[in-house]
Amino acid sequence: GGWSSWGPWSSCSVTCAAGVKKRIRRCTEPAPVCGGSCPGHSSESLPCDTNKICPTHGNWGSWGQWGPCSATCSPEEAGPKPKQRRSRVCDSPPPSSIPPGLPCSGSASEDQSCIGLPFCPVYVGWSDWQPSSPCSVTCGMGRVMEKRLCNNPAPRQGGNTCLGLNTRSHFCNTKIPCPVDGRWSEWGEWSTCTRPGYTGDITCQEIVGQQKRTRVCKGRSPDGKRCVGSYIHIRSCYNMFRCKLEGQWSDWSSWGLCIPTCEKNPMKSRKRVCQPTYPKFSMETQGVGNTGPVNISFSGKPWPRCQPINGKPLEVEEKEPCLNVPPC
Repeated sequence: GGWSSWGPWSSCSVTCAAGVKKRIRRCTEPAPVCGGSCPGHSSESLPCDTNKICPTHGNWGSWGQWGPCSATCSPEEAGPKPKQRRSRVCDSPPPSSIPPGLPCSGSASEDQSCIGLPFCPVYVGWSDWQPSSPCSVTCGMGRVMEKRLCNNPAPRQGGNTCLGLNTRSHFCNTKIPCPVDGRWSEWGEWSTCTRPGYTGDITCQEIVGQQKRTRVCKGRSPDGKRCVGSYIHIRSCYNMFRCKLEGQWSDWSSWGLCIPTCEKNPMKSRKRVCQPTYPKFSMETQGVGNTGPVNISFSGKPWPRCQPINGKPLEVEEKEPCLNVPPC
């Protein structure tokens, strides 16, 4: 047989440090027959250098000592037992950083169950909660009391008594709507003071009229209680609407709040108002039937006349800057 030409060199057998590269040839030119062969080797090798440093992969060091147990006693019944742990460090050798080596595979710690520990004390346990009273109401939401006993299980190994309360309460819902009693709204405005059946003008005169105001019974359910009292209020009155009356200035009101409360240049103010001096009409009249005397009220907003202050006939306002105002 005869050898073919050598093939190309392969890449270096390693990606770092030094390795080898190979090339091959085939016994095909011509192929041997009748038990012949090609003299020599079908492959040859040469050393190669990647000129790169190989990474150092991490390897675990020896296991450390077992640590203390997670508890000083072991539960008597089946379940998780106390454990102890030991650790190891990836430092034999540690993985290189340039070029980066592989970290150690596996866990850095392992646990094992502790043996030879004494059984733990068994503390008395609570029984299940049992209701001790019915729902406190017959409609809507109420409360029900529950109790439990400290008898489950019996104490062993020097166990102590139960911790916590032996009674508790929680909401109960009867799912029956409660009746809602009616409640009065606020009184409405007084009506105009008039004298029924009188065709003349009673304004500004000592002629007794009547006025009324009403309120509404709100929120009552069909089986709730009705509001107690009357929905209407009638009183006797003198109509002073727009009557020109002598007036007198009120005392100064208290100083108001600072406005704005925390910005620059806040101011506070107080006022005096011109209050009417009502005429000396009789303030009682005979009630209907045998009700006896009833009081008479002045009704309507009159026009009082006071000596103007700073050109203001009805209201005077005084302002002052506020001191020591906190920052916003």
